[in-house]
Parts: sequence; C-alpha cells; structure tokens
Amino acid sequence: MQKKNLKKTKFINAKTDKIAILDETRSQNVPNTSRVLYKPGTKNIIIKPPVKFGINIVGFQGINCNSYMEENTKNNAYTFLKTLCNFRALNTNNKQVIKQIKQAITNPNLKIENIQSIYIKTSYQLRI
Repeated sequence: MQKKNLKKTKFINAKTDKIAILDETRSQNVPNTSRVLYKPGTKNIIIKPPVKFGINIVGFQGINCNSYMEENTKNNAYTFLKTLCNFRALNTNNKQVIKQIKQAITNPNLKIENIQSIYIKTSYQLRI
C-alpha cells in the first residue's frame, strides 16, 4: 500500500509574494580559541587586545523586494523578530501596516525583560 503525502506544497507567486534570502553572522576581534606559534627557545608571550568586542549582523537579500541589513547586540529570537518586522515594514506599501509594525516594535511592554517576566509568571501559574 502506498503512503500518501499529506503535506501540501504551497506555490509561490513571484508577483505578489516577497522572496528573500536570510543570512546572519557574528564577527569579533578576538578568536574564541587562540594558538601562539613561537620560535624554540623563546618565551610564549600572548599579546591580548585590551577590549573584546563583536558585531552581529542579520540581513535579507531581496530577490523581488528591498534588501535589508541590521546590526544587533545579540542574536536571539527577540532581536531576530524585531529585524523581521523591520524587513516587513520596509517591503510593504500599506501605511497602516507600517504604522502598526513600528508601534509594536517600540511598545515598552515588548522589551525582553517584560516578556521574560510575563513568561515566568504564566509558566509558574501553569504548574500550580
């Protein structure tokens, strides 16, 4: 007996759907592991930079829409969602949608600390 494929394939309409390729990267001035090569008979001296810093970049390369790139301090689900919302606002012509997205992103209740505290409260209540 043959198995039926229950997944439905969604066809992409290039005229109405936005197609983009996502990529994210992190660069830093100090590697996570360091190896020092030195001449035999000399001291193993490791020169360390005074400040360690890194930069996170998330970008969308638009195929049939505008491309977008954003720098973030962290690469986590919260900052990725904000970047995705900014990309969506950039690629729409509806002024009302743009306004709603910007209001949602700048809403003080949606700060990561508030979301975490709400999550902790609700998960605690579910356990009781």
